[in-house]
Formats: sequence, C-alpha cells, structure tokens
Amino acid sequence: MSLSLYHWRVYWDGRHGGIVRAGIITALTAAPVIPGIGRVEGVDYAPSTVTLVRHNDTEGWQEMRGFEIVAMQAFLMGEG
Repeated sequence: MSLSLYHWRVYWDGRHGGIVRAGIITALTAAPVIPGIGRVEGVDYAPSTVTLVRHNDTEGWQEMRGFEIVAMQAFLMGEG
C-alpha cells in the first residue's frame, strides 16, 4: 500500500519503507529503531488503521501490544 495514502504511518518490510509525518514522507534505508520497542524487523503502523510488528526473522507479523502502540505514537509525533 502506498505511503502517500496516509497522513501518519511507519512502514518497514525488511527491505524498504518509510515514515509519514503530517503527510511528509521520509524514506527508510534501514529498519527503524523505536524508543520503547527497539529495533524491529518489520512494522506497519498507521493510527486507527493497522498496528502490526515483526520483532525478528523467526517470528511472523503480530498485532502490537498497548505499550508498542504508545511508543509508535510518540515516535511519529517526534517525541521518541
């Protein structure tokens, strides 16, 4: 799904991705390190839309837990 469809989003699939903050897209060249979560192998987060994370190569995609959602919100708002 295109990053340009979102006003707020963090996406990384293990090879490429981006961060959208207030509609401004910044390409990612490596997995993001999210304060409170750490390095992730994959993330797909858009507030009220999708909350998925993959912590390592041996685990599949999982729904984020509450503290991970709070950390992602802070990261997107530039607080993390």
